[in-house]
Amino acid sequence: MGKTISFVNFRVGSGRTSFAIKMAELLSEVGKTTMLVDFDPKGDMAQYLEIDKSFSILNILDKSREFPEVVHRSGIENSFLLPANIELSRIERGNIVESQKHLFDVLKYLKNKFDYVIIDTPPHETLLLQVAREFSDKVVVPLKMEDLAIHFLEKSLLEIERDKVLVVPNFYSDMKSGILYEVINRYITLLLESQDGNFVKIGENFQGDWEVLKEALI
Repeated sequence: MGKTISFVNFRVGSGRTSFAIKMAELLSEVGKTTMLVDFDPKGDMAQYLEIDKSFSILNILDKSREFPEVVHRSGIENSFLLPANIELSRIERGNIVESQKHLFDVLKYLKNKFDYVIIDTPPHETLLLQVAREFSDKVVVPLKMEDLAIHFLEKSLLEIERDKVLVVPNFYSDMKSGILYEVINRYITLLLESQDGNFVKIGENFQGDWEVLKEALI
């Protein structure tokens, strides 16, 4: 059975989608198979990978389409994409208990077929986010290093089991802001660090190591 990794943050533009896709690339390099699953109705994964998003996991749940009609090769070796589109938001208007069970069933099926299931989540509280958090073995919270992100960090961490969480600073900051430093200090044990003790910094002024992130998750 494979492992499931979700990328979660209530802050738009925090790096969830790019982190998820980069993770699939890293895993591909070591021969691992991945299924990218987009739970965000905006469908950014398909847009990023230039893949059709006419259908989503919703079409599998309502039995209007079979897996081969919905799933696409991602363009990354050994990696596939189960895309999302705006229609996926309709899942919130159905039978929540039944939808939750069916989502778990689909994810369990994928977890048995692939080495890794990688989920991109919406930036707000939904059934899809709840399922992703609960089902995942690891939950990565990309943290954009700015004061406004602190509110979203604490909100994003509320419902996640701490032993699942890995916070990865994104977009470099020297953290001189007092409020930022105080809050980060409370979560210091969750922060991924590189071997030289620096924060892993992904994006501008990158000073970390993608390999460190990969090793922390596989």
